[in-house]
Amino acid sequence: MNNILSSFHLNASATLISHSDSVDRYAIDLTPPTKIRDVKALAQDLTMYLNAKSISFNVSDGKLIADVFKKPIVQYHRLYDYTKALYPTVHTGSISLGKVSDDMHVFYNPQMDKNVLIGGMTGSGKSSLLKSMIEQFIWGSHTVYIMDTKRIDFAYITPENTKHVSIFSDFESILVQLRCLNNALDEMFARNFIPAKNTYIVIDEFADLMLSDLGRHIKNELMRIIQRSRAMRMYVILSTQRPSAKIIDGAIKANFHTKIALKVDSKLNSRIILDNPGAELLDGNGDALICSAACNMVRFRSFFV
Repeated sequence: MNNILSSFHLNASATLISHSDSVDRYAIDLTPPTKIRDVKALAQDLTMYLNAKSISFNVSDGKLIADVFKKPIVQYHRLYDYTKALYPTVHTGSISLGKVSDDMHVFYNPQMDKNVLIGGMTGSGKSSLLKSMIEQFIWGSHTVYIMDTKRIDFAYITPENTKHVSIFSDFESILVQLRCLNNALDEMFARNFIPAKNTYIVIDEFADLMLSDLGRHIKNELMRIIQRSRAMRMYVILSTQRPSAKIIDGAIKANFHTKIALKVDSKLNSRIILDNPGAELLDGNGDALICSAACNMVRFRSFFV
């Protein structure tokens, strides 16, 4: 607070009187020529710089009192707090995406919910949601192919600790792997072979793939997988921070039966993901809306990993 007051060249000093999760109270001492109205005039600026919800001022015992109302702190549910309860379900293929309330989970059942489209801006909790899904796929000994060109969020996953997971981080290797998966599907159909475990293709930041030089070829291979893989227990989890109509077009949306939106920056982006507004009003940090065969627009809090 003092640094901010000083940056506006005010002769004022603030002392923290009380602190809580919802509001901090400061006593502000003024030295001429600074007046109370000079501080009050900066209410909007102070709110922004303190990342607060709002600020109110009043005078008590000759001192200016500022109450800084904080933005609500969003609490994640930690995935590992629920390991014992969830572990039996992951072997059947169902995983928990998060919680609606303390005693109610939102589950993803691939046989019903099939492919998943996820959209959310930076800080929305999208990466943590993906991590929680991948962790549960690993618990169930399912095969996971992660396609992540950012090379950051899944760097902790290595062949030494996750034998069922493969990561591809450059455009050429992603294209090659998608072709390999299509060849594997061709062979499965020819032999009428259905694997005992699920295979998940997790794509983080689909927009980067589509905007690359290989984007058209990657999309063609991906569409071939999406359109015929479900019969062979292969599912696609596709996510993006940039859910524009150019990236998430009609052909993509038509093949994704489950849509999850975390916080986005506009009503338009919410409609692109969910076909409905609402995601622009979410809190961030794992606050999400899901629309699937099992539930028509349910709000939940995703796990933190």
